[in-house]
Amino acid sequence: MLLTSFKYRSQNWILDGLTFGESNLIVGKNSSGKSKALEALSSVISIISQRSQIDAQSNLETEISLMDSNDNQIIYSFGLCDKEVSSEKLLFNGQIIINRSDSEAVMDGERVYPPRDMLLIHVRRDLQKYPIIEELINWSEEAVIRSFIHNENPNHDELYEIIARFTPEMKNHLVKMANQVGFPISQIDTLDNLANRIIDITLPYTTELKLVLIREEGVESMLFLRDLSSGMYRTILLLILIEQLINLDHPALIAIDDLGEGLDYSRATQVGRLLFDICREKKIQIVATSNEEFMMNIVDISNWNILVRKGDHVKSITSNLCPEYFEEFKFSGLDNFDFFTSDFLSRISSNLLGNHE
Repeated sequence: MLLTSFKYRSQNWILDGLTFGESNLIVGKNSSGKSKALEALSSVISIISQRSQIDAQSNLETEISLMDSNDNQIIYSFGLCDKEVSSEKLLFNGQIIINRSDSEAVMDGERVYPPRDMLLIHVRRDLQKYPIIEELINWSEEAVIRSFIHNENPNHDELYEIIARFTPEMKNHLVKMANQVGFPISQIDTLDNLANRIIDITLPYTTELKLVLIREEGVESMLFLRDLSSGMYRTILLLILIEQLINLDHPALIAIDDLGEGLDYSRATQVGRLLFDICREKKIQIVATSNEEFMMNIVDISNWNILVRKGDHVKSITSNLCPEYFEEFKFSGLDNFDFFTSDFLSRISSNLLGNHE
């Protein structure tokens, strides 16, 4: 499943819409809404996956569009108000599967009566009759939305569970990726697995200590993952999440806010290139936000969403919206970053978006 577009409206914030391909970069001036856009996407995905419940803070209207591996189009939208579902619609290649309003709900042409505080996709799951709903929910469950600044999600126990499921080959590949971005580690494993291998018996107490350890090249003692420097921790965490997605049997999504935050220019460039290259090779859809020059020069401007904001209203400028400006820039000889800092962006804002700043 490939996310192709996302719209969102809350009481005090409107995102007109983002469009996505396989590799994507969201850019914009400070306070233009980059992080808020990913937070909104994360909240919607969490509701679809049922990681989050509908509550009083969930008043919103949203629409996501996806394309499956057979080029079928799925459009799913819903609205929430005062802990209840105010609207819900699911289309598959233009055919209406779910059509719900305040007053009635129809599913596949049949009147249904779901609880007002639950989405129909959760109430009427049926593997044979509605496989598209299962695809939608499975996609949401496996999507990874990650802030590069905040480290609390996933927490250390969750990271332990991920590494504990890795095969030796996956751990070796993780080490290789870390080496490629300049972190000279030679081993990563859980404490219980290391202890059991050393003495060849199972020690019950080690299973209670959900710890991940790393060995650096040339250093005899191992380090706990949680004791790494913040920059190294963030990078290793991203590589762990990427390795997890690589080994799914179908494409997935990873979205990263402020990619490169806290890293020096050289390391950030290496991390950015590696992540985008691996995602492209392994068919993992990647969405990143950044105002860093290195990121803008890594990702082609045809894959950018440039956010501009006026008050509570955020619009996205893309190459599809105004191809003539992007085509003109392509032959200017300038770096991608110059598109963001030159008069190209101000001209587009002035001519097409009514001087949104």
